[in-house]
Amino acid sequence: MKPIPFKIEYESFEEQTKAGRYNPNLIVVLNINNEEIKYSVSSGRSDSIYVFKEEKYIYVLSVNKNLGYVGLEIFEENEQIDSIFIDKDYEIKEILGKSELDLTPINIVKRLESYA
Repeated sequence: MKPIPFKIEYESFEEQTKAGRYNPNLIVVLNINNEEIKYSVSSGRSDSIYVFKEEKYIYVLSVNKNLGYVGLEIFEENEQIDSIFIDKDYEIKEILGKSELDLTPINIVKRLESYA
């Protein structure tokens, strides 16, 4: 699993309204093999975002230490195949251990992946 470069775009108001969301999704934009690929993710604008690739899978990790939550979305090709979101202190401690959100992003992904 390796980190990959990405950029962030924002869902348009029209897309947000059509999907019935109160807040816009973020769009993670990757350039893989000279092809631009976009993933709509449920991250917030104040989240720290990390993107990793392993084989054919893309992992998008969202961490918000101030609000105490973490989310992982897993994509295969252009389709989300799994996700997990945790915002309860006891769940974070149970899954991530005593280091909680202070783990490195790649270690958070590895621990969350088995629960997604």
